[in-house]
Parts: sequence; C-alpha cells; structure tokens
Amino acid sequence: MTSIKGTSRIEVKESKTPRARRLAISVDIGKTTTRACLGQGDGKIIRKNSCRTASFENADGFVNQVITMIGSLLDNSGPIEEVEAIGIAAFGPLDLEKGTIINTSNSPKSSISLRESLKNAFGHSVVFLNDATAATLGEYFFGAGERHANLVYLTLSTGIGAGILVDGHLLLGKDGNAGEVGHMTVDPAERLACGCGKKGHWEAYCSGQNLPNFAKLIVEDLSSSGKLGRFSNSSLFGTTEALTSEIICREARNKDELAQKIIDEVGKLNTIALANIINLYDPSLVTIGGSVCLKNPDLILPPILKEIDNHLINRRPEIIITPLGDEAGLLGALAAALRLYQIQPT
Repeated sequence: MTSIKGTSRIEVKESKTPRARRLAISVDIGKTTTRACLGQGDGKIIRKNSCRTASFENADGFVNQVITMIGSLLDNSGPIEEVEAIGIAAFGPLDLEKGTIINTSNSPKSSISLRESLKNAFGHSVVFLNDATAATLGEYFFGAGERHANLVYLTLSTGIGAGILVDGHLLLGKDGNAGEVGHMTVDPAERLACGCGKKGHWEAYCSGQNLPNFAKLIVEDLSSSGKLGRFSNSSLFGTTEALTSEIICREARNKDELAQKIIDEVGKLNTIALANIINLYDPSLVTIGGSVCLKNPDLILPPILKEIDNHLINRRPEIIITPLGDEAGLLGALAAALRLYQIQPT
C-alpha cells in the first residue's frame, strides 16, 4: 500500500498464515517519544525499544534515528525476510501519498520523507498513518474497540489528536489529517498561540506541552479580576522549577487550590472539545490515551464524565481510558503493516 486517499472501510483480511506466526515492525513517532517494536499479528510484542524523539532541525538525523531503532530490533531476530512490512504511526500533519511529515513547528520547512528512506534501508513495504489514526486500529483489533464500527481514539499528550472510525470507515482525509482535532478553536479570543502558529486551538491550552502557558493565562486573569489573593499560598508560586504540566498535575493531586483551579479549566475545555467530536461523529465508544491522560487519569477523565452531558446532542457513548496504554499506536501500526484490514477507497 503506497497511497491512501479518501475514506476507507475496515475489513478484516486474514492470510493463510496464522496471525501469531506473522511478523512486522511498527514505529510510533510522537513529538516527545519514539517507540518501535517487532510484533506478531496477534498483537504480541516480541521486542520493543524507545527513545526521545530526535530534533527535527536535522531531518537526516531524525530518519537515521528511526532506521537505527528498527535495525536494533532486527538484530538476532532471524532472517529479515520473516518480517513482512513496516508500519509507521507519526504525528501530523502528514502527506500520506508521499509518506512524509510536513510543515510542523518541530520540523524544518521541507518535509521529512520516511516511507522511501525506510523502504530503501530495509527493502520492505512501508505503511504510513497518523499516530492517532493508527491507535484507532490498535484499539479496534487489540483493545476495547472490538465490534465497534463507530469509534474515536483521543490522544492527550504533547499534542492532541484523534483517530475516527464511522460506520466502519477509517477517516483519513485528502492528506491523512482528518483527525487533527487538537487544532479546533476552543477560544475565540485567540489568547494563546498553538505550535502550528495559529491561535485559540485546543492544543494551545490543554496539551502537555502547552498547559503551562494556559496556567499562566489563568493566573493573569485571576490577577486582573482581583481574585488571585485567595491563591497566594499556592506552591506553584514558591517552586524554583520551571512550571510544567507534570508539576501542575502533581500539585493538583496534592490539593493545591490554584493547581486544582487550572485542572478544572483544562477539564472544561477537554469536555467541550470532546463533546464536539461526539456530536460530529456519533461514536459508540471513545477511548482516551496519550501521556497526559495515562499519567493522570484521575484528573482527566472524571471532569469529562461529570459535565459532558451538558454539551451533547447525540446519545452519550462509553468513554474510557484505553486499556492499551502507550502501546495503542504501536499495535495499530502493526495491524496496518500486516494488512489485518483492507483499505478500499470510496
């Protein structure tokens, strides 16, 4: 599969070889962490490695990092011919037809070509998908999404994105970026800039990378309204550490009132944005993953469950944390590499 365009229906495609005997490489490229594995068609991961995602200032260095990670998985793993294909799940925006990551704030202006580089390095076909879209496949085949023809996988991580399955159709879009929900506008006042350069986007407020900026904005609003005094004893003011999403979540869990106020505001925006997704696509199941959620499920999920009915017109779906943890994207890329489904453009 070298080019994917349009919406595509998932159809299970079984080969004569049992799934457990089929092997593929999958790579999940996030903005912070890159993971790779050698896995079987039944979802069993034989070997896995991970590292911090290389700087995109050097496209060749980034590609070489992925090649090195794949190469280390193949060492002592038997003949490379036993591996059927390579599946890549990458953060967007993407150009699926060319197999590239394009025009992101973390990359150079020129696109980073992955498909051709990996195909040339290893001689295998390479399937390329958005990371959240791939995670939706992982959920569908190996997680909670079995038998769900209408499914949304939402990732709350360094960035925010989603994979969407409607009536068995995996939504891709003309370039593969149909799930870039993190770039929906949640603040019409456009007070914070997103990494993409636009303002007011959900990702600019609630992603792991940008949550500290939202926290500072909340403090400014409290100060201008004269309400900051009640939070004067907050530990967030006394720390010598640079403010991070991890610190905010930690202090919220420690009952710091300002940190809890910030998390409450994050919960409001997450709830509104997810309600928009549910109203648009009407899923029967929403699973939520990504590092921000997986590390803080007690802070992320309860506000959504409590308030989302106030924003829904469609019947409320089941909303859960993904049971696949941080392996959802890897497993989805594995399913894509082994063609466990058949993509048929419509």
